Amino acid sequence: ATHELDLEQVYWYRMEEAELPQDKKGLMKQENPSTWEEAFIHSGRHVFPIEKLHFMLKRCGPAGWVGRGDHDGKTVEWVDDSSGAWLVWKHPRQGDNFVIVADVCEGVPDGSWSIQTVFNRATWEVYAEYRERIEAKKFGVELLKAGYYFNRALLIPENNNWGHVSIQYLLDEGYPHLFSTPMIWKEGKIEHGFPTLAPVKTHCISALWNAIDQHSYYDPSEGGVHEMMNAVLDEH
Repeated sequence: ATHELDLEQVYWYRMEEAELPQDKKGLMKQENPSTWEEAFIHSGRHVFPIEKLHFMLKRCGPAGWVGRGDHDGKTVEWVDDSSGAWLVWKHPRQGDNFVIVADVCEGVPDGSWSIQTVFNRATWEVYAEYRERIEAKKFGVELLKAGYYFNRALLIPENNNWGHVSIQYLLDEGYPHLFSTPMIWKEGKIEHGFPTLAPVKTHCISALWNAIDQHSYYDPSEGGVHEMMNAVLDEH
């Protein structure tokens, strides 16, 4: 890119940045961005290491398949469909084990997305992502289909707000591998779905921050990376 700077201005910028301590390097890009990307990623106090996410974003590529899952009551078949809500980078193979985590939203137009992400349990590689504004019970249907398609994956929807609707649908349908609280602690009331209590959420955010920082987690979805980039700390 051409920034129309003379050599003296370039020299000043590099000297100013060089004199900043390592943990303050981002201030130069925040206060004097060279590109629109720097202006975007250095605004606000981000939850996750923004420089690492910017690097991850450059690695994102299109999914190999776009489509939907069709369920005939016995099996789930993949159908290519350019208007489908599923992005698939890899299809399941026999013997692979998967976990599907899900964030359930209300499903109103222009509202938040309901999202499910499929991970290989051995490698934590992202195989697929579903993203749609869809009512909670219909999202439960999509979770059920995904669970069966990905070798009876362990389903982990959040158990707050609209998540309860999706979870109840899965229970009514008798899905065999639905996350419940005894999987993480033995005492207390048994609840289905993943609890979003403050200590649990803090632990999950910390683990994800470390995985991103150490390059041990990679999300191939541009939408997923942008959502992590947009996560800003609530000062209140």
